[in-house]
Amino acid sequence: MSPLEHLLTIPCELIRRVYDVDPDGDGGQTRTEVVEATTCEVQTAGSREDESGSVQIATYRVFLGAEVPLRGWDAIRLVDTGEVLELEGDAFAPRSPLTGDSHVEAVARRTDYGAPPPPDPTPAPLELEGAV
Repeated sequence: MSPLEHLLTIPCELIRRVYDVDPDGDGGQTRTEVVEATTCEVQTAGSREDESGSVQIATYRVFLGAEVPLRGWDAIRLVDTGEVLELEGDAFAPRSPLTGDSHVEAVARRTDYGAPPPPDPTPAPLELEGAV
């Protein structure tokens, strides 16, 4: 166990995706997902809106134990909230030049397309027969 792993306290699941080399019958690439439970640390790094202003994109830094290989097409699911964070590029493993300790860091994003507006609670007015 790395000396840094005691700081990883958030239950999460690594979603590793493997894409088939050959396309399926519709010409698309099928994928297989392998889910592995672990712990991590997640810190907010910022948020922004897309050009239209209708999509909110939150960015996070995710910290994992050493030797966790994640690629840019993988994701991390936070167990407590169910949120899925998509990786932005491959994870990387910084190593301390003094102690040799290592961990894995990744930049991930959560895209929120917003909830649909609630229905209008006001009933539509009734038309009266013969009203002028």
